[in-house]
Amino acid sequence: YSSAFHEADEGVVVPRLDDPAFVPTLLEVCEKHGVDLLVPTIDTEMAAWVGSRDQFAAIGTTISLSGGGVVDIAADKQLTHEWLVANGFPTVDQTTPDAVLADPGAWTFPLLAKPRFGSAGIGVGVVRDLDDLAAAVRRPELGEMVVQTLAGGREHTIDVLADRDGRCVCAVPRRRIEVRSGEVSKGVTVRSPRLQGLAARICAALPG
Repeated sequence: YSSAFHEADEGVVVPRLDDPAFVPTLLEVCEKHGVDLLVPTIDTEMAAWVGSRDQFAAIGTTISLSGGGVVDIAADKQLTHEWLVANGFPTVDQTTPDAVLADPGAWTFPLLAKPRFGSAGIGVGVVRDLDDLAAAVRRPELGEMVVQTLAGGREHTIDVLADRDGRCVCAVPRRRIEVRSGEVSKGVTVRSPRLQGLAARICAALPG
């Protein structure tokens, strides 16, 4: 059902990410077709690409992806928050559910609860009181949770093109109009020097 699958010169069905044959199959495909550049687009696959980067390089395929340290930060909402705070970037306040339940007076509801290692918006929800929060964390399938203050205003994502030295070459902000499963289904490109400048600062601060 992917339009890109049909528009590309050739479409190839590969195993799922959790299949041990995922990386070996992609290596075969890249070698067979002489692929110079591989561009990952799904966040859950990033760790697999980082771990196999040298294997792809050995057959002449470059993976367009940040280093392992950056991927680790991006995949972990606790590490992301700590990195943003340590580097002076604006962000929401964040804590653990246990901290809120132990000292509810220090936090103003509503709050946002989400899986620390979640993706695609799964398990993300607004909690309006302690009962809501207690219910949100009683879902072991979601793993460890974090709690954040709500951020008002319009939501934007920024597509960034960085060079091999990590310098921001181009930043394109997009205002999210409609989101489905954590991904933008409707959006509009905007020109915002403030957001573009913020993206450039983040690129410059990220580890190799």
